[in-house]
Amino acid sequence: MICKKCGATISDDSDFCNKCGSKIGESAEQAQTDEEKSPIEQLADREDQREEADEKEGKLWEGRPSWKAFGHWFVGLLALGIIFLILFIVIWAKNLSGLRIIGYAELAIWFILFAVLLVKVLKRKLTLKYRITTERLFIERGFLSKAIDEAELIRVDDVLVKQNIIQRAFNVGDVLAKTPTDTTDQDQLLIGIEDPINVKEMIRENARRLRKKGLHIEQL
Repeated sequence: MICKKCGATISDDSDFCNKCGSKIGESAEQAQTDEEKSPIEQLADREDQREEADEKEGKLWEGRPSWKAFGHWFVGLLALGIIFLILFIVIWAKNLSGLRIIGYAELAIWFILFAVLLVKVLKRKLTLKYRITTERLFIERGFLSKAIDEAELIRVDDVLVKQNIIQRAFNVGDVLAKTPTDTTDQDQLLIGIEDPINVKEMIRENARRLRKKGLHIEQL
């Protein structure tokens, strides 16, 4: 594609010329009018066009709860399994036939607990999905049917990260985006995501950018 204003070659999917900054598809008359503007006016127009392009909402991050968020449960279940296994071996080694039923019951209990934990992990991973754009936070809930909750980042006043000691070791945790000043939006909780500190900073920085931009517009 050729720019009608400066003649530069640009890609077909571009909205603006990367050389002169003019909008693609504008008429020759408009291009001539732009050439009659002063250099300062042309520069201001180009800055406005760049800002308009930057304002398009884009995806920053997307993820689901991590199985690592259940690390403390897996560690506890592993410890319980080791205790049950030791008791089972002792009962079997000493040929305590009257207590063998207890040993089998312990193994059955452990496998049931493991199955319940596995189902809980899979349910959370398959029914929760999070997405952050430059303007909004989305939380999708459900597997077959979907419910989507969204919050404007400009409404977020504070962002918190919650981690227990094992979650810190696995670099997972919960991120809470608080919107106390807006009665229409509830606080948004991202459960068990990886790298929660980075996600928290991403939300905080974009929320601050949007508030600063809104304040600048109000002053104009």
